[in-house]
Amino acid sequence: MSSFTEILGKFKRRPSDVIALDIGATGIKAVRIKKSGDGLTLVSADILPAIDLVDQPDALSVDEQQPIDLKPALKARQVAVTYSSPNAIIKLLSFPGEFDEDAEEQVGKHLGLDEETEENYRISYKIISESRQESKVLAVAFPEVLAQTINDFFPIGLPAPYTIEVAGLSSMTSFLNGPGVQHAEDTVGVLDFGASQSFYSLFHQGQLALIRKFDFGVNSIVDKVTKSLGVDKQTAEGILADGSFDISQPMAEVMGPFIKQLIISRDFVERR
Repeated sequence: MSSFTEILGKFKRRPSDVIALDIGATGIKAVRIKKSGDGLTLVSADILPAIDLVDQPDALSVDEQQPIDLKPALKARQVAVTYSSPNAIIKLLSFPGEFDEDAEEQVGKHLGLDEETEENYRISYKIISESRQESKVLAVAFPEVLAQTINDFFPIGLPAPYTIEVAGLSSMTSFLNGPGVQHAEDTVGVLDFGASQSFYSLFHQGQLALIRKFDFGVNSIVDKVTKSLGVDKQTAEGILADGSFDISQPMAEVMGPFIKQLIISRDFVERR
């Protein structure tokens, strides 16, 4: 769950040539970055064709995947992949006292998984805060078959798989290492909109205070405009892009429940 910047600075023998792939519904965003001295250099960027992934936690196996075709300019030594899986489970957990081995064994249970279903996921966590009174842990369960499928896109040679992350979390940590540096002493909210999912996080003095995943994204807005104006999807996307029609009413209808949940989350954190 580290950000791409953290990947380059976490280990003593850290990778110096990485391509980041954000696998989305409409395409794959690809960015290759090299580390040289104390700085980072953008080598190449591209948008690749979309691919279909088998995203079923209880799937036993999937058919062999064709490798992702990368242009020579994008072929780095390692690859960091992000994907917004609707079946990924993300929670900010609280444990009484310090986070020890006994608490670690309970992470899967607190994510809502039993012994049988836990085998279908890869579980990772990051300690957000720890004290004698309470420990807060950001925990993620990622479907195992999905992780295997992503690895199969890079069967031999370079780039070699390095990390697999949930796209929304990668955006949050990228914010903390970018614009968030200027707001390290403030309380800020961050929204990450995807095609079918959105993430909302609140940070207090640089520390995660709340994170929520919503099954709501750009597709919901496009579908509403499509139905309201009686146009096709492509036309609706164009209307959203250029603002050629007044769509304030359908936007308010589809965004209303989502914004209400954001306000509730904000008030909850404020009270705490």
